[in-house]
Amino acid sequence: MNRELLRSGMVRLRPLGTESLTGFDWKDHSRSDKSWWQRMESCTYLLPFLDSGTPADLQFARDWFIGWYASHEQDPMPNPGSDDAMSVAIRGMVFIRMLKIAESGDTRDVELTTKLRRSIKWHQSFLADSVNASERSNHALWEALGLFETTRVIPDSSTTELALERLRFITDLSVSDMGTHLEHSTDYHFYFLNWLTEFVEYFQALAPFESATIQSLSEDQRKMASAARYLYAHDYELPQIGDTDAGHFADERWRGEVDEPVFFDREGGYAIYKGIGKDRRYVAFCIQNFDYEPVLPFHFHNDVLAVYLNIDGEVILGDQGRFSYERTIERTYLMSLAAHNVIFPKSIVIPKTPGIYLAKRVSEERSKNQVRFGAALRDDIVRRTVRIPDSGPIIVVEDTITAKENYYLLWHLGTDVADIKEGSRKRTADRRDYKWMLTMRSGREFELRIRIEGRNLYEANEVTIIEGQQRPRLGWRSAAYKQFEPSPVIKLEFQALDMIRITTSVRHKRNFWQRLFGRDAQ
Repeated sequence: MNRELLRSGMVRLRPLGTESLTGFDWKDHSRSDKSWWQRMESCTYLLPFLDSGTPADLQFARDWFIGWYASHEQDPMPNPGSDDAMSVAIRGMVFIRMLKIAESGDTRDVELTTKLRRSIKWHQSFLADSVNASERSNHALWEALGLFETTRVIPDSSTTELALERLRFITDLSVSDMGTHLEHSTDYHFYFLNWLTEFVEYFQALAPFESATIQSLSEDQRKMASAARYLYAHDYELPQIGDTDAGHFADERWRGEVDEPVFFDREGGYAIYKGIGKDRRYVAFCIQNFDYEPVLPFHFHNDVLAVYLNIDGEVILGDQGRFSYERTIERTYLMSLAAHNVIFPKSIVIPKTPGIYLAKRVSEERSKNQVRFGAALRDDIVRRTVRIPDSGPIIVVEDTITAKENYYLLWHLGTDVADIKEGSRKRTADRRDYKWMLTMRSGREFELRIRIEGRNLYEANEVTIIEGQQRPRLGWRSAAYKQFEPSPVIKLEFQALDMIRITTSVRHKRNFWQRLFGRDAQ
């Protein structure tokens, strides 16, 4: 348990691991990264001591708080990361819990309760100040709740209303009309949904309570729960979109069947196909666009026009992950266009892609035989169409290039691809064909084909498989926090002298009779 670790001078700070606190000094410590300090300053590791209720545990928590208070009384913000308002809010709620326990006992600890109330008052003033508030981050949700909680022990009607107003504002800002979380990360959709669900249950238990707040939060929670069913594949694994690690799965309470296969959220930036019944295809197409510019950009990646493909629980075309939240060269790469299944001009130096690229002319079309999604890169230099046909190929991605420039096309192979074998290459005056055989961990085999068509095809078109390249960085992925490993990517580098069309398709491997009669398996 974390309680036993802390007694022995250790603390577990997820996802940062177990750290030693022997000889710990709040004002001077060798650790300097902000994420570590944010978790230290939240003080949530004291909760097991408070919840156990034993005299020894409560005394330990008291001594820890008194030590913290002595260091922070003169300088409340001595450490990098301690000025993060979410950490302040969570720490304030821990101290409120400690105060309620201290004041409920038969014997009053005047020193402890006085210092707790003084500290909570400071937390209230800090959180109420708009200068410290996070306006466009999921942190604002916790900051508003922390501010509200302070008013339950230090009443102030105007501060209570301010906290509730901020709470309603951030939930409305964070959720699209169709229910997706607008930080464009599947992981954070479920984080936010879980938090919002807990908040609704908590406020409902505080009856009588302001019905407008409960109604507002409940409506956003309902929409997010409905959209959640499209944000995981058939094996419940989340696609690695935005800051999402591999191997994350949807909580059981949010799992359920979908009524129709298509989910198209223009505002949320998702075009998703999730097959029904025997159709086990899961396709996610990123369409963040100019009609709805990002309002919560921190967990965004530059993945506009990126395609993710999972078939029956195996990832064929994947995303490369997040690595960490520190501004490292690894994170810079993983957030760039170079770490996603996209097509873009070579003039954009990889991986230092500036800003967040947005799409235009996003579209959705359904017919008897297929579903079609479309979007164009800004300035209309590239138009990408994603087709999910009823028969034949599993998926077809068509890229139309109109501007004369050099380009990269990248296909990052998924975590379940166990082996890659290159097939035939064919060249004619106006066409190039490439083929690879992908063997999955399950033993299933798929063909990935790329065809380039157009006049004046440049002879130096280059198709390579890259893994673990350093300069420029290419062919890496992060499967989990702070993990960084080589990962194969198919890179097509080409020059467009005229209009060019590139068609990428994924198919089941054809057997002898299918090859003989020219029929593809679904």
